[in-house]
Amino acid sequence: MDGSGRPHYNCPAIIDPTTPEPTKLSDSTPIALYLEEAYKGVGPTVFPDGTKDAQLEFIDTVVEDAITAIGSLVAAEVPGILDPRGSEYYYRARSASRGKPLETVCLAGSDERKQIWEDLKRGLDAIAKVYDQNVEGKGEYFAGTDITYADIFLAAMFMWARIPSDRDKDMGVDSVWGGIAKLDEGRWAKFMQKFEGLLQVQ
Repeated sequence: MDGSGRPHYNCPAIIDPTTPEPTKLSDSTPIALYLEEAYKGVGPTVFPDGTKDAQLEFIDTVVEDAITAIGSLVAAEVPGILDPRGSEYYYRARSASRGKPLETVCLAGSDERKQIWEDLKRGLDAIAKVYDQNVEGKGEYFAGTDITYADIFLAAMFMWARIPSDRDKDMGVDSVWGGIAKLDEGRWAKFMQKFEGLLQVQ
């Protein structure tokens, strides 16, 4: 969010000028891996010993189904949160990849949208099963009792789902996140509580 509290979105990219040749990286996971190695011991780790491979596999496999579903559910709304250039590119590229105008993807009340919601629920159930294996973290953390990269990745996915939408009014919500927050007795809403205070860049 920006200083006014309004949602603000950007593309993750960094330039580290402290290296002999400035290090330039984009995309969340490569950035996280780089910072973890380059600044080891500075601040908390998000890849505790012995968990990196398990976290990355979890993200690449288990989380993927939920991301794909959310991507379909919010597809038509994404251009509205981008700048004009990004909006035009996203609309053109995603319409082409889906083979139809983006605004027609997962229309309100459509069988397509209902099916994608079922896919999302199954994806979240699979994520929940993995989290429930962490008895120490009481099912609220991927590993241990501290936030790891897998938790951050999952939270970012839920933040993406907060894009305002009027396509799920039959559920009484104004965003895909609103529907997710109601699932599993509010499990994912509770999960996000640990990130309060961490979403505002100081």
